[in-house]
Amino acid sequence: MRGDKATPTALKVLRMTARQAATEIAKITPTPGPLVDAPDWFTADQKAAWDYAVENAPRDVLKKIDRAVLAAFIVAADLHRRASREMEKSGILVKSPKAGTELPQRGRAGR
Repeated sequence: MRGDKATPTALKVLRMTARQAATEIAKITPTPGPLVDAPDWFTADQKAAWDYAVENAPRDVLKKIDRAVLAAFIVAADLHRRASREMEKSGILVKSPKAGTELPQRGRAGR
């Protein structure tokens, strides 16, 4: 074995100036691509919300790694929107058939 072992890149970066370190880190750090396409299982309304969010987000903020977080946000927002519309139609309170008093309305799962 000739000479010393190569110094690990992480150790080299610690010994460099800030400008040299930034250049070296840029060489070894992968840059994720932008977030563009909505998941194929989205409804039409959810895809429209996705497109709106991606188009109006600050430049270079949303990356591919953020896909699941944005998808969860879009689904939650869509569920909230649909629940609000349903509450406008049927109201928040219903009358009890036996006592005639008003009760909080239960969802379909509670019936």
